[in-house]
Amino acid sequence: MFRILLLLIISVASYAQVLKPAKITASLSKTDLKVGDQVDVIFKVTIDDNWYVYTVGFDEECGPVPMKVTIVKNAGIELVGALKAIDDHKKHDEIFDCDVRIFDKKGEFRQTIKILSASAAIKGEYEGQVCTTLEGKCILFDGDFNIGFKVGGAETTTQQNEQQPDESVPTTLNPQPTTFFGPKLDPTILDGKPTLETESFATFLILAFILGFTALLTPCVFPMIPMTVTFFFARQSIPSRRHS
Repeated sequence: MFRILLLLIISVASYAQVLKPAKITASLSKTDLKVGDQVDVIFKVTIDDNWYVYTVGFDEECGPVPMKVTIVKNAGIELVGALKAIDDHKKHDEIFDCDVRIFDKKGEFRQTIKILSASAAIKGEYEGQVCTTLEGKCILFDGDFNIGFKVGGAETTTQQNEQQPDESVPTTLNPQPTTFFGPKLDPTILDGKPTLETESFATFLILAFILGFTALLTPCVFPMIPMTVTFFFARQSIPSRRHS
């Protein structure tokens, strides 16, 4: 196993800067998209003769690096399922001595996504591994993609309803004014059962007098009453002085 890893490292260092035996292009399965549609992101790979690309669906602990596509997450899209390799085939890899799945000459990967909004964006990166049957060389490769497209239609009905208030429920309270004399308790405060209601100005005056008189009996005011009465009576008992 150590020899295999050493061979892989040497191969990558020697050939990655020169050889590019696998080329990948990204596109969409359809272009007339609307919110709610599902679309496949298609990755077509072209492979040089005597080379093959590892796909997906085999034991990763075997050694080879399977194809991996990372799409940048955003609020406009949702991944549906995992990356699929279309019509790949099984092979016993002599380099890693295990069963793998590969493409040779050409192949196609697909990732299904769902369009959630008109601001959807599809971009990201891919990485994988390609090996040759002639000299046992393997090279890691990677790249990025950014697919331009437009989405027709508006947001989904559910999203629109969440943004608009329910017109059947009033959002403000605008009660009609009521003419009355003196203070009157609003019946709506106590579910239509007011405990105090005065309908005339005379009743209002009587109530004000009673409340004012009651205020005189408080601990702060009541002790002042004898002092105030004594003060006024004392002034009346003092004879007035006339200056000649």
